[in-house]
This record gives sequence, structure tokens and C-alpha cells, in this order.
Amino acid sequence: MKGSWQLLIWARRYTTPIILTIPLLLLALVINLAGGVVLQRIVTVLFINLTLVLGLQMFMGNSGVVSFAHIGFMGIGAYGAALFSMSAQAKAIALRDLYPVLAHVQLPFVIAL
Repeated sequence: MKGSWQLLIWARRYTTPIILTIPLLLLALVINLAGGVVLQRIVTVLFINLTLVLGLQMFMGNSGVVSFAHIGFMGIGAYGAALFSMSAQAKAIALRDLYPVLAHVQLPFVIAL
């Protein structure tokens, strides 16, 4: 009897996150295996936007405090990560007026992040 109550409590706690996560994982897997480069980029942007929206909802939706500083910090971090992970050739093409100190710096993505 006690085991069935624990199973019911576990099911109530984790069913919704599992139901919401499985379609997203399947989408990512299918697009990664069968999709082209364009679809992979679209799904990547989808997951970035989903992360931003969920992060803002967790803060603003639960507290009621509206703060756009989080969006600003995310933008600065994303720009910095993109700048430090780009190759020198891509920087020369896309960012012609970049500071010479940053023109040849290229870091692995995880370190740049």
C-alpha cells in the first residue's frame, strides 16, 4: 500500500515535465537525423527562444517583477559567446571594424560560452 502511494506521488510530480519534454527531444532527434542545415538552424533558434521564454517566465511569472535586465544580460552573453567562438575568417567577413585584439581570438564553444 505504501509503495503504491509513493508511485502515485512520483507520477503526479513528474508526469507533466516528462510529457512536455519528450516531444521536444523527439523533434531534436528527428531534425538532427533527417533534417537539413536550414531545419537544424530553425530548431536551434527554437530551443534558444524556448530557454529564454522559460527563464523569464520562471522569474517574472512567479514573482511578478518585470525586469528586462535579464534580456540584456542574455544578449550581451550571446554576443560575447558568438564573438569568441567565430573563426578569424568569419570575423574578417562579418565584422570588418572589429578591434584588432579580438580579430584573431578563437575559443572552443564551451569555453566561449
